[in-house]
Amino acid sequence: MEKSRTILYVSHLHPPADRPLDSLGGIQTVSLKLLEHLEQHPSTRVRLWLNQVAWRRIEWSTTQFLFKSLWKLPAIIRTEKPDAILFTSMVTASLAPWLKFRGITTPLLTLSHGHDVTLNVKPYQRWLPRVFSALDHVISVSQATQQETLKRGLHPEKSTVIHNGIDLAAESALPEPEVAIRRLPVSPDVPVLLTVGRLVKRKGHAWFISKVLPLVKTPIQYVVIGEGPEAEVIQQAVEPIHKQGIHQVIFMGRQEQSVLNAAYRVADLFIMPNIPISGDMEGFGVVLLEANLASTPAIVSDLEGMKDVIQPGENGFRIEPENHEAFARKIDELIHRDKIVELNSLAERSRQYVHEHFIWNKIVDQYVQVIDRTTRDVESYAPGINLR
Repeated sequence: MEKSRTILYVSHLHPPADRPLDSLGGIQTVSLKLLEHLEQHPSTRVRLWLNQVAWRRIEWSTTQFLFKSLWKLPAIIRTEKPDAILFTSMVTASLAPWLKFRGITTPLLTLSHGHDVTLNVKPYQRWLPRVFSALDHVISVSQATQQETLKRGLHPEKSTVIHNGIDLAAESALPEPEVAIRRLPVSPDVPVLLTVGRLVKRKGHAWFISKVLPLVKTPIQYVVIGEGPEAEVIQQAVEPIHKQGIHQVIFMGRQEQSVLNAAYRVADLFIMPNIPISGDMEGFGVVLLEANLASTPAIVSDLEGMKDVIQPGENGFRIEPENHEAFARKIDELIHRDKIVELNSLAERSRQYVHEHFIWNKIVDQYVQVIDRTTRDVESYAPGINLR
């Protein structure tokens, strides 16, 4: 089939080609996988304007990239003549008013992830309404993220929700349980809870360790993978837990994907105990899909984008945010030795749920549909679209 449309793909946060782990994170994973599947789509050509940078240098590099894009991007658009331009976050989409000012009429679309909308920087927030006015369509990764865009002036007819996905190839990379257990410093005889993500306040690590673990009656091993500014605070919360001698908290820092795969496979439950933080939010939670694909159900805060991922009783459970008693009670309920059959059933349903709802091969078709319809609407001066 001849490819019929050209998309200019603009991203400020692609990981370096030779060091992909340098930018490991949910938004980076989405950018990589969406690009990969758009390039494989039978009717789509993709042209690239990327900033490939390690996570630790992202702020300064992004500033440089945006300034460079101000004068380079209009020339690239006029040379490549794309049918549509797709920004991979609201940060890069902030260029949209400038492109319109420069006379660019190509349809402009963007992804919005959550934190890139709520970013607590006053000049950025003052600029967002102009950005939403200049964009032709905004694809939000969750209902919660969509609501944040609408609060800031996006017209509902320009708004669509398309959830993030996961690649089925990741399933073939999962090790067998007996192999996976050897990759982690855990005992095979004690239930394992797992959290993967940046150590930032909204993730709720310190809250979970200090408020929930003391109430969990069943001895557990809590494995935490990730790094970030809250590391010291979290470490301090662990000391009284270890003094009690019931639970063990194991920090593993940043890890390569093979270790993450082993951790997902070993864990009995994935924990995402986020707490509400003003100016910050969890737009989706790709790690939940990674855990579910490994047949690991999740217990999460009933908050923000996680509402779109976890269907209670199908791939995990949602708990009222900061309700430490309910969190502890659900953990004990699921990992009790008499509940092993029910937990195994939930684990298998978790894997099936991801297969049915979050596979990139299906999701990328939704992107192509939105891009096509937005392009037609712009060409005919029709209003935007809403698929939901």
